[in-house]
Amino acid sequence: MLFRRALGIVLVGFFLGSPGYLVYGQSVVPSEGFHADALLSFPAGGLPGGLCHSPGGHPITYETESGEIQLHTGGASAVLAQFTPSVFGSFLVLHPDSETVIFAESSESNVYSMPLTGGGAVLIDNISFAYDLVFDSDGNGLVSSLGLDSGSRIVLLDSDPTAANQEVVTGIPGFSGPLTLDAAGNLYYVTADLANPGMQSLRRIPAAVIQGAIAGAPVDFGTVSETLLDELGGAFALRWLGGKLLFTDLGFASGTPALFLVDPDANFALSTVATFDFSPSYMAVWPGTVNLDPGAGPGGGSLMVVFSDGTSVSRVAEIYAETWFVRGELNGDGVVDISDAITLLSRLFIDPKTPITFIAADINHDDGVDISDANYLLDYLFRGGPSISAPFPVRGPES
Repeated sequence: MLFRRALGIVLVGFFLGSPGYLVYGQSVVPSEGFHADALLSFPAGGLPGGLCHSPGGHPITYETESGEIQLHTGGASAVLAQFTPSVFGSFLVLHPDSETVIFAESSESNVYSMPLTGGGAVLIDNISFAYDLVFDSDGNGLVSSLGLDSGSRIVLLDSDPTAANQEVVTGIPGFSGPLTLDAAGNLYYVTADLANPGMQSLRRIPAAVIQGAIAGAPVDFGTVSETLLDELGGAFALRWLGGKLLFTDLGFASGTPALFLVDPDANFALSTVATFDFSPSYMAVWPGTVNLDPGAGPGGGSLMVVFSDGTSVSRVAEIYAETWFVRGELNGDGVVDISDAITLLSRLFIDPKTPITFIAADINHDDGVDISDANYLLDYLFRGGPSISAPFPVRGPES
């Protein structure tokens, strides 16, 4: 909702930002196995109010100062819609049709749709203090919002701004919070209580319960949700990527703004992906083909994160896993031996479709892959030739 989003950004900027800090800061510090690149920078006072990917992987942003929703491609930006006067953004999400984006604002509680080809915003719904939106596999839009009578709720997005939205989950304590779905349709939600920001909790509601509520009557949050993690602080955005949960932490409880990864396969263990000089807020994920693990490489996907001090610094960083490998290990058996030389020779001279990791195939470390790399490996293995450069024999990043 408006209050939570605005207060979250302003408070962290107040506690962590100062002129001296600005001189030395404005950065992202990725954890081992991850990498961060600067993607976008907004002018002073340009507070972002939404972030998502286009179907081609380009960032789409809403910037509060100008009131513009922009599609950024390369060095150019196209304005998809502009709000005059400006409004305070809640979320920006790509529709499953991959042709439109959905934008919600908290100034008037309106929800808009706009085509990626331009043409402006079309009012489609009105939801009080909408906070986050996720679409299920059937195209149903689930919106977290603050109820007008008591607590928060999750409702269905519809195409009628005058009609009441169907409630799916009710009785959620605190302010409206972030939500996401995993591949099986289970819903994850982080509760929000600014009066006690270090005591938020990550909850899960089974897919069957959500689908039953969509088809029938709403369910009570306290009755159907399972607590997975307690004592989280300042969670702003929550997304599912590569078999893992990710959430941005404003830094209320710890004093250190961060991006965290939650591993469901390790009893929901928490690890840090990156820390920030200023509070990270909106997040958008780009799926990969493998789990998002340290060193997973491009296959782990990537994510964009907004971080801001609420006044003078607002940026978007792209974060992804570094490519870790063992130089010379080409056939995936975990051992560097003659079979790897055979694999490389097969790729070079017999079957160009033989799968290899090119960076690992640069065995002599000359920034190329050719027969000299196979010769280098054979020389090392059988004739006491020069050692293989790191990362070797232990998996790691390019040296």
